[in-house]
Amino acid sequence: MAYAIFRAEKIKSWRLLKNASGHMNRTVPTPNADLSRHNPILSGSGNPDADVRRHIIDAGLDPSKLRKNGVIAVRLLVTASPEYFRPGRVQNAGEWDKDQLDAWLPRAQAFLQKEFGDNLVSSILHLDESTPHIDAIFVPLDRSPRKKGAPVRLNCGRWLDGRAKLRALQDRYAEAMKPLGLQRGQQGSRARHTEIKKYYGTLKFQAEEAKEASAITALAMRDAVTKQQAAKQERAKAEALSTGIEAYCDGRIIAATGTEAKPTFKVRKMTPEEEKRLIDKIKPAWFDLWRTVRRLSALVERKAEAARKKVFESVRGILSAAQQVQSAAASLGNELTATQSARQTVLKAALNKLGSQRQNAPSSPEK
Repeated sequence: MAYAIFRAEKIKSWRLLKNASGHMNRTVPTPNADLSRHNPILSGSGNPDADVRRHIIDAGLDPSKLRKNGVIAVRLLVTASPEYFRPGRVQNAGEWDKDQLDAWLPRAQAFLQKEFGDNLVSSILHLDESTPHIDAIFVPLDRSPRKKGAPVRLNCGRWLDGRAKLRALQDRYAEAMKPLGLQRGQQGSRARHTEIKKYYGTLKFQAEEAKEASAITALAMRDAVTKQQAAKQERAKAEALSTGIEAYCDGRIIAATGTEAKPTFKVRKMTPEEEKRLIDKIKPAWFDLWRTVRRLSALVERKAEAARKKVFESVRGILSAAQQVQSAAASLGNELTATQSARQTVLKAALNKLGSQRQNAPSSPEK
């Protein structure tokens, strides 16, 4: 079931009007808005704050002398529930059917013009939030004749004097939208109002939200300025180096003028003043360059020293292993020599014993 929705908020100070204007024309951050979408201006200049002031001044009133806490403008929200703009896809916030929007928009704008006439100073169609809606402002200028007092005055009570007049406005809006299948919400019910707050909110909430967003924006701007200054310093260094590269040893320079597409280059002799400026520019960059060279040299030396130590440790390990092998080989040689010597001694003793036995053996009798 789709509903016709009409809301009104009184604006009683220029500060609140400025906040409302910033929200309407998106000059203040709006977290729930898709900034890639265009919001058509239906009436006014697109700056509600300026439109209200101009309308009041044109009526012969002084904006600085208005009654304190009086209503200087009324903000209006005119829309329909999501069921109308995207049937069957209520959960798809930010979507709408073009045919539905094209049928609703002229009726809604005609209703506002009929109700508020020339006092409707600004109306903007917001298509960048969850559901299409018209955000409008009218100035409650009353020109009706009366016996006493100024012929033109601010008189919000003529339109919104108590709940009865607001309900009557909502009834007339629902009646105008009836051909589209929209119906009036239940009187006194806050259900639809709560739904509207999801994407609209009250002026007080918007003011607080704008204040918080402004603080975040200020921090972001401060960070951006810091980065910009750092970028300028780096650019100055690069320009100094490039100027130095362009300078010849005989005192000639290349002067470049023109645009990026059509540059003009000319070689000319430097003046003493240009030489001094060139030296002043190159000196800081030159020192930075040598500091970089020193850092790179120190880094290379550290890496070379580490590599040398690693190789030295490896060679020392190899030499140590070779010495161990050599010592083992020497020990084995000594053992072999001793074994050979022992074998020779044993063999010699055996031979000597065998010779002695032969000499002592008895001779055999003759036949």
